[in-house]
Amino acid sequence: MGTIDQGIIMQTIAYSGTKIITPYKTYDPADPSDEEFFELKLFFARREYAQIKRRMQTGRISSVLAGLYIGSKPPYGYKRKKLENEKGWMLEIAPEEAAVVRQIFEWYLRGENGEELGCSKIAARLTEMGIRPREKSKWGAETILQMLKNPVYTGKVTWGRHSTETEIKNGERKRVNRYNGQQIICDGRHEAIISEKMFESVQQEILQNRKCRNPRRVPLVNPLAGIVVCGMCGASLHMQRNKYTSDHDLLMCPNQYCESSGAYLKSVESAILETLKQWVNEIDAERIEAQPEDVHESDGMRAALEKELETIGNQLNRLRDLLEQGVYSPVTYLEREQILTERAEAAKVALAALENKNPPMNEAIRMQAPKIRDVLALYEKAQTPAGKNVMLKSVIEKVVYIKSEKCGRVKELGQKMQLEIYPKVPKN
Repeated sequence: MGTIDQGIIMQTIAYSGTKIITPYKTYDPADPSDEEFFELKLFFARREYAQIKRRMQTGRISSVLAGLYIGSKPPYGYKRKKLENEKGWMLEIAPEEAAVVRQIFEWYLRGENGEELGCSKIAARLTEMGIRPREKSKWGAETILQMLKNPVYTGKVTWGRHSTETEIKNGERKRVNRYNGQQIICDGRHEAIISEKMFESVQQEILQNRKCRNPRRVPLVNPLAGIVVCGMCGASLHMQRNKYTSDHDLLMCPNQYCESSGAYLKSVESAILETLKQWVNEIDAERIEAQPEDVHESDGMRAALEKELETIGNQLNRLRDLLEQGVYSPVTYLEREQILTERAEAAKVALAALENKNPPMNEAIRMQAPKIRDVLALYEKAQTPAGKNVMLKSVIEKVVYIKSEKCGRVKELGQKMQLEIYPKVPKN
């Protein structure tokens, strides 16, 4: 339960006039002292929940270090196998799917009949051959790419490959999965499908293909080349030129099986620049002193926490007296002392949180702020699309484009789209 969930619970209880009945006390939300005390109880419950999560994470990491597979769904090409005489699961090769995995790696690395096969073409070919993925009716380029980058096919197990983060977009919370560079990779107990040599060769090929494939003799005409990717299949969006006016040039997903709809390149470009401006404005807003909060509310919470610390101190003193009197054994004393100490530490953390409630902005955006300002100042002055492309790539890692709803009128092509823009993380 997070801080927002805690606030929602408190509001619901207060608005409905619900009383909270416990074995020790009945809390009335209309009573200010009961409300403050119940808020403290919720805070400590949240702390305990966080500790339980940390212990579970430690157990999962221990299993990964032992070579076990802790996922609920095995990757394509494998099936889960229960270990005998010990807890946990390992992976076992599924022969028919493993053959498809080997073919995917072979196609991507060497092509076929002199033709290079990228993720989109491989996905289309598998779909045409009638080979279906496990949960979908057809393959997508993003699925192929994730398989090519998954070290589990070399006999490894991983942990922390992706992390789940919560973002606020248009006033709504949204949980997104992101690649985590600090993953744990260990030798698994399962058999490899792909050799490590082939896997490393594929990773090098993927890195090369991330760069914009544009012959040097042909001038770049798309300022967003190699930046915008389809949020539905993962393919890089291509530019479709309008022979009458550049204002109506389109960005389209090249995957013929993808249900993504196109948009005007100018609309996408403008939305990206507007987001960069918002980043800079948010960074500048951090320097403006925040408005003072409700003094009475903060003072009331601070007083309650200080009273809690004082109570815990008195309990610790009584606990020592009972130990000296022989009422408590040393083991009982240590157990109760640990509980009281943890409560005191939680109260101290809550007090410290009152001093600084505003979380820091995304560190990557903050570090890139000077460069983002330079890009905004010079972008319109750039003479060529290639120059604009270089500037955008210096501050943006990628832009995920999502637009599944087709528009009825030409002037709506720039609307009803969603962009998820990821800042480039500066290298140390």
